Amino acid sequence: MDLTNGTVESTKIKGVMLKKGVLSKRDFTRIGIIDGDYSCNLIISLIKFTTLKGKDTMVQFGAKLEIHDNDDTEYSALMDLDEIPEFINAIEMIKESTSHIKQENYNYSEMDYTTKDNVKIGIYKDQNGKIKYFMGVNSQTLFFNFDGLEQIDFNLKRLMDNYEIKETKENT
Repeated sequence: MDLTNGTVESTKIKGVMLKKGVLSKRDFTRIGIIDGDYSCNLIISLIKFTTLKGKDTMVQFGAKLEIHDNDDTEYSALMDLDEIPEFINAIEMIKESTSHIKQENYNYSEMDYTTKDNVKIGIYKDQNGKIKYFMGVNSQTLFFNFDGLEQIDFNLKRLMDNYEIKETKENT
């Protein structure tokens, strides 16, 4: 079953970033850092892209997710603001599924969710019955425990609250 109807979407924010012939401004607000396994971490930031052309101004908000590995190499991806509530819902479903997946009698189980810019979050149970959570950004994967999943959930909710505060201040 093809749930995407054969289309490949891209983020709106990436489209704004790639515009040519406009003056672009990028603002970042770091929301949180989540430590993962193997000396890797995830940085979640609120981003605001403003483009100016003549008297026209366009503003786009979103999230930047960066995985830094133990060599401090950065792997990043973007999420449109309207993707974040669905991503948070996926995290909630993964958290709720943990006990069920633990009890399943399979050699290996995996559940994941992928965004338009290929950010993947999920859970797996290995052959020894050990549960691990993961987030993939481009070619890098961050592994973490349940607490890390909780922190990602919390920080994405903070990002949405931070956006609402910034949006309200700018419109008054």
